[in-house]
Amino acid sequence: MAEIIAHDLTIANAETDDYMLGIDTSGQSELVQMALTSVAKVIVENYKGSTINGSKQTIVSAFQNLLNKLDSQSYYKAGNTISGSIYVGGVVTNNKSDIKFTIPLSKPLKNGSNLTASKMDVVIRQNNAYHFGSGEATANALNKITSITFNNNNINVVLTNTWSNLNTLINNDVVGVYASYIFTVS
Repeated sequence: MAEIIAHDLTIANAETDDYMLGIDTSGQSELVQMALTSVAKVIVENYKGSTINGSKQTIVSAFQNLLNKLDSQSYYKAGNTISGSIYVGGVVTNNKSDIKFTIPLSKPLKNGSNLTASKMDVVIRQNNAYHFGSGEATANALNKITSITFNNNNINVVLTNTWSNLNTLINNDVVGVYASYIFTVS
């Protein structure tokens, strides 16, 4: 961890290229130096015009508060809702009984989080035919979800294929999927 050596730091006088604010980064990797510089930029931008007087602990607290804020915004956590709609490719598998597709996310879930779906409306197409839903309307597939897993920044969804056009699908082949969804993180 880089040592903070500044005391009685007046941020009002900080220059735009003087973001390190008295932090000794010698011996730190380039990645750590870049991260510390980024956090220092945020401090300068948020506290410009004010003075942080006092000990290392005061400055460490300012850094820690900003790091906590940045950290809490860098992933989905319990209570967050993930919603949207997307067109993606999927696959028919397991002797035509499963439709699998992936919903990419912009950030990960916090470790140990679970997802619960409260909405899953879809349109499934293959070979110029609608197999579930239509060009005019989505079909509610909430009760067809057999699996929701999270891997990296993706939600992997498996739907059980129980609709009437089952025999018209081609097994182990791609499908087009439009999905409108709402997930809650717990």
